[in-house]
Amino acid sequence: DVAMHIHHAVNPEDLDNGGEEELVEHYLQTLRDLGCEYPHDVAWRHYKLCVIDYSRFFVSRMWKTATPDTMEQKKSNKNIANINRSVPSAMRFVKVVDKYLGEIEV
Repeated sequence: DVAMHIHHAVNPEDLDNGGEEELVEHYLQTLRDLGCEYPHDVAWRHYKLCVIDYSRFFVSRMWKTATPDTMEQKKSNKNIANINRSVPSAMRFVKVVDKYLGEIEV
């Protein structure tokens, strides 16, 4: 899932200033190049819903005992999601989810 992978593996500074949008757009262009017709507005709505759904899973399963200290202990383990081992990644993820929830609720 693209939404999970982007927030699981990409550093927050690489997602800022249009980086997240650029990655999603590249994915959508690849689909178009392969002949998949996926309307842009529908694809972005689906992406945002997937980010929100991923947050539901992550908050309920992975952040039950998360603290800055536990993230610090995991920070160099590349087998753990960025948002579970980096406070900046986690905070950016929360802000994105909040933004997408606001857009979906309208």
